[in-house]
Amino acid sequence: MSTPQIYFDLDKLSSTALSFTDQQFYDLVKDLLGNSQAKLLAYQHINSVPCFLMSDDVCDILNYDINDPQLDEIREEICFKLKSRQYMVKGGIRTSISCLKEYLRKKTEEKLNEPKKTK
Repeated sequence: MSTPQIYFDLDKLSSTALSFTDQQFYDLVKDLLGNSQAKLLAYQHINSVPCFLMSDDVCDILNYDINDPQLDEIREEICFKLKSRQYMVKGGIRTSISCLKEYLRKKTEEKLNEPKKTK
């Protein structure tokens, strides 16, 4: 059994969720992972499944010295602050995002492999 099957019910998500954008997409992420992960994606304007799937490492932004109170708030929620004043993303956050990406990739592949409906 793969990790996403443990983490998510693969049959739970309707195929229409794959086309969610903006607030619908962020609400989906919030429901599946939590508010912090949804805020991280919203901050970066990763606002749809295709955009999320094509993003390399959505946590990477947390490693940069960006002076922004909104990003600082997100960083405080999902990272450990090291003695060196750098930040490390909490393992559960990184794992949940990775599982969601793999899960959505599988759901997208299923959708693409469905037989086309004829008129």
